[in-house]
Amino acid sequence: MFEMRGIKKSFNGNRVLNGVDVTVDKGEVVAIIGASGSGKTTLLRCANFLERADEGNVRVGDKWVDVKKANKKDILDIRRMTAFVFQNYSLFSNKTALGNVSECLTTPRKVPRDEARRIAMEALTRVGIADKADDYPSELSGGQQQRVGIARAIAVSPDIIFLDEPTSALDPELIGEILLLLKDLALAGATMLIVTHEIRFAMEVANQVLFMDEGLVVESGPPREIFRFPKEERTRAFLRRFTSDFDYQI
Repeated sequence: MFEMRGIKKSFNGNRVLNGVDVTVDKGEVVAIIGASGSGKTTLLRCANFLERADEGNVRVGDKWVDVKKANKKDILDIRRMTAFVFQNYSLFSNKTALGNVSECLTTPRKVPRDEARRIAMEALTRVGIADKADDYPSELSGGQQQRVGIARAIAVSPDIIFLDEPTSALDPELIGEILLLLKDLALAGATMLIVTHEIRFAMEVANQVLFMDEGLVVESGPPREIFRFPKEERTRAFLRRFTSDFDYQI
């Protein structure tokens, strides 16, 4: 379904990604955890060319792309098969919730406007805010804005959804509702690659967990193995701060 191989990325001579490999199978939820600055968000942004990696290959479905050689068509093909949910929502302030979702269908995918509005309403209904279709972002709570962002992602029926810390900009009381929505999407078979600080969510929902540190995947495996029986000292050191969330052995 989705792969990244040998991904390297530097900013101003500072190596941020040091040859990262990621595989996400169809219907799988993979959570990326790690401290701030470990390269998690950069990796996710390289996945659909919001950042262009310096080296490596990306595959979505049957399409393999060498990041160095990727042209505009290659990048567009990758983006048409993927969707991205941002931590700061990234909604158009001058468009309603319905307009924000339908826009991703009409402009890049050339879906007829009436059909786009129908699909957008179905997506808003699925995330539980059909009654907010005519509201603008300034009229929505943070949780509602993030639901619009998720609706925008699922409306395009992507092969995989990338989510960059989707609850980090929310007030604590709103985090739970978004996590429940993501659990529902996972149960419905959505394929997702999620950067998250919500360890309990990763433990309960993810099929695989990747722990990143200093631009590398230090350890990966099923949640039970990573959270209860981490093999690497760097993983154990990171997880010690979350001892109230689960019982793992150190």
